[in-house]
Amino acid sequence: MLKVHYIVLMPYLANKNYKYLVLEIGTVTAGKLTFIHRKKESLTAFNTICYPSLNGVPFGFFQGKEEEQFANRALDNGIQLWGLDFENYNSALYILDELYSMSKKTPAISESYKKAYQFAVTEYQKDRVRKSYNLPGSLLRSEAIKSFFEIAATNARARSIIAEQIAS
Repeated sequence: MLKVHYIVLMPYLANKNYKYLVLEIGTVTAGKLTFIHRKKESLTAFNTICYPSLNGVPFGFFQGKEEEQFANRALDNGIQLWGLDFENYNSALYILDELYSMSKKTPAISESYKKAYQFAVTEYQKDRVRKSYNLPGSLLRSEAIKSFFEIAATNARARSIIAEQIAS
């Protein structure tokens, strides 16, 4: 039923000069969803291939074809995605990847990234086993992640992403 509505709704909204679709996702996620769409890639493939160690998907409410089609229909009609919420519980690996992709990838940054990423993967594995595990607290207290955030915070965008992740 939702599919019928957004197929008709998005062109109608665009025709009425709506420019933004505000979603309950983080701002980094909104940008990544737009990037995936522009590259003609699949969100489902991104979720399953890139992040098999997660106990869920990195984009929270965007986990399947219907959500992807909804966002894509908005983007196809020139409507921008805006995220107004925190990044998802499962976003840590994706955030680390985003920060690394923005970095200069020096040997020190690469080593720090690998340590932070491996630590996060290990913590997600613990979270899968122990449902009451304090994953966010563990990630925020991690020296490996703190160190990577410090070395990756080389521009305003990276600092903004880091601040959003810490707030999440």
